[in-house]
Amino acid sequence: MKKPLVSIACITYNHAQFIQETLEGFLMQKTNFEFEILIHDDASTDGTTEIIKEFEKEYPDLIKPLYEKENQWVKGRRGSAVFNFPRAQGKYIAICEGDDYWIDPYKLQKQVDFLETNSDFSVCGTYCDIERYGKLERVEETPFLTFDLYDIISNNRIPTLTMMFKNNRINYNLLPQYPLGDVALLLELTKSGQKLAKLGFNSGVYRYHGQGANSGSSRFQNTKVQFETKLLFAKNIKDRKFYKKLKIYYFKTFMHELKKLFLHKNNFDYKILKLSFKYLFK
Repeated sequence: MKKPLVSIACITYNHAQFIQETLEGFLMQKTNFEFEILIHDDASTDGTTEIIKEFEKEYPDLIKPLYEKENQWVKGRRGSAVFNFPRAQGKYIAICEGDDYWIDPYKLQKQVDFLETNSDFSVCGTYCDIERYGKLERVEETPFLTFDLYDIISNNRIPTLTMMFKNNRINYNLLPQYPLGDVALLLELTKSGQKLAKLGFNSGVYRYHGQGANSGSSRFQNTKVQFETKLLFAKNIKDRKFYKKLKIYYFKTFMHELKKLFLHKNNFDYKILKLSFKYLFK
């Protein structure tokens, strides 16, 4: 196989009921370039490993797995930043974890076409549908959007399973220090003035099944790790504008929860109110 233009990075652990659909979403991609599929299986115990090996046997030049004998997540060695990004040969890296999947066969081609013709963008993603405990929720409105570093403070997300970014723009060794690696990745990719695009189509499905790395977390926990990630990033880059906008974001979060306390008590979260107040003075 020629050197791939795109490296697909996939981490998986005990995704036996999902991983086949994930891999099929990779293999259905129609492109005018080569790509590779990098998989890190973190010592799965439910049959995930055996499914990957069957696909590897059929596509040995395309699928490049790493099989762990001991779980690395519990040892603090986590994510594609540790196991997949450093071995990626592609000019671009696309991400999709083993419990999500792609539905658009031209996803990779569309994203490469965009990044190849828009040199001021370092990363692009798309919209995605959500499968919540087996029930599919479709996203209908899909406007084209662009963001810079400062927008990510509040409009911080493109779905991780839809991300494609330029390889070797950042030091991947920096990412494991952050509590929320995907947000840190977006921040690192845009800190030098490069922009982020959200392309106007749906390319995949995010599975919310209560056992994923994030889908089982509480709203408070998700907010906390986002706060911590952005604050650590602000300290690392020493950007006064970023830090000022981050404080405004904490203040707005505090006021939003305070408003809900008086108007919508059912949705009020005291821990988030307290947390945002605390981070205002950090």
